[in-house]
Amino acid sequence: MRYGIAVALAILLIGAVVYYVRRVQWSTEQQIRKALREAKDAGELPPDVDVERMDLVDVGIPLSNLDMRQVQLAHLLVALRFFLIPTVIILSLAVARLLPRR
Repeated sequence: MRYGIAVALAILLIGAVVYYVRRVQWSTEQQIRKALREAKDAGELPPDVDVERMDLVDVGIPLSNLDMRQVQLAHLLVALRFFLIPTVIILSLAVARLLPRR
């Protein structure tokens, strides 16, 4: 029973991190698209540019320091996922093993 709870908590933690990463990606994409829409409305972009379908790599839209740190953290979590996911599961099972039985 305690191992099941430990695995469930590990899955919950992993799910929360996945949600965080997806949320940061979505929020950043929305900020960049909003800035591009404003630039297009101001005439700074050619009229034939489709902002909604545009690839957002290297568009040159500045982000705040907080947004950049969130993006960097999200990228780090994604890059280390093959290490972090098993580590979270193993640590949760180890804690369950170390807890005294009831």
